[in-house]
Amino acid sequence: MTRETSSGHKLKEELFKYYDLYIEQISGLGEIENKERNSFLPVAICGFSIRKFQGIKNLTQIGLPLSSSWIFLTGENGFGKTSLLRAILLGLAGDEGTGLTSDELDENARMVIHYKKNKDFRISAHRSNYFERLNAVAAYGSIRTRLEEYSSSKPKVTDSLFDKGTTLLNIEEKIKELDGSKSPVLRNTKKEIIKALKTVLPNLASIEVVENVNESKKELTYKEKSGNDTKTYREVSFREMAASMRSIIAMVGDIYLRLSKEKDVKDFNKLSGIVLIDELDLHLHPKWLKKLPGLLSEVFPKVQFIASTHSPIPLLGAPKGSVVLNVTRSAEKGIQVQRLDDKVYMEHLLPNTILTSPIFGMDDIISENRDKSVHIRYEDHYDDVKLNDVIRKKLDDYMNNEKEKELLNLIKKKNG
Repeated sequence: MTRETSSGHKLKEELFKYYDLYIEQISGLGEIENKERNSFLPVAICGFSIRKFQGIKNLTQIGLPLSSSWIFLTGENGFGKTSLLRAILLGLAGDEGTGLTSDELDENARMVIHYKKNKDFRISAHRSNYFERLNAVAAYGSIRTRLEEYSSSKPKVTDSLFDKGTTLLNIEEKIKELDGSKSPVLRNTKKEIIKALKTVLPNLASIEVVENVNESKKELTYKEKSGNDTKTYREVSFREMAASMRSIIAMVGDIYLRLSKEKDVKDFNKLSGIVLIDELDLHLHPKWLKKLPGLLSEVFPKVQFIASTHSPIPLLGAPKGSVVLNVTRSAEKGIQVQRLDDKVYMEHLLPNTILTSPIFGMDDIISENRDKSVHIRYEDHYDDVKLNDVIRKKLDDYMNNEKEKELLNLIKKKNG
């Protein structure tokens, strides 16, 4: 539902201002070589202008690359990363049916999103006659480990990010439905869904549909690899899996089910849209977290992801051309963002350097409990620490008093 407010004329003036910024941003597109133009995502955010929403007083960001498959939001707790994700979602999907109260959504709030869809560039203003809903969008809050019950009402796209619901669309039911199909196309779709889940879950060996004879229904079983032993498996149900596994299965399944509705596209390689994820790093071990951005982009190559994180680890696995927006907050200006990927070149940095860079802004990464009489280790890899300890011990064993005096004499002679 869209509506024109009593201040419609003022809104038009604002939109013309945003439009001027927008035109300035894309004015050079005609001169861009076809090779670069071909790297543009089918659907991507170009920029946004947000006002009077959950701590955002007046915030404008333009010039976001159309080829960036990942936009990372960093910043301290309570600085507004979730608020920014919510504002972008409302600007794209609207708030109809969300049940947001006047306390949660100021009537003067304004979310203007600049985005590209296929060959068209669009400006959508939330709660106005200029609002243009984007259907190809999905969004996830910090709780994303539960699937909807088969008989329950379908979760709305805004439910998870706004904490209005804790379940996601049920990919298990979709797999069971496809399993019973006689259509080769639909059976192949089932295989593609399972293949996608196995791609983002490296320790998942297989997903199988089995008959529960006692309850006369189909169930899914998952076979997990046991550590480094690729030949030994543990068979579990969805509920028995670790929270990390459930969160990825539920989210990837929900993304597929939502984005595949757009023009009834079933091929993962053809799915396009925008996916918002709050706290990407929840539940995940650093090994997996580093790989996750690349794995999600491998499964959804034409999707743009916008995700908040408190960890430098996913930035190590960020696809080339990823954007970093650092979120800050002050009493005077409210929530603001600063683009940093064009100032801090992440692909050349180690985690300790990323942590002390403006991206995370830590003063140091030294243990609070360290013994100050012991020197800090600066090795880049723990294997180097172990090797240096062995060398140091051998030197200590070798350097008795006589050897030490002999070495000091040699040094004195060399220095004259």
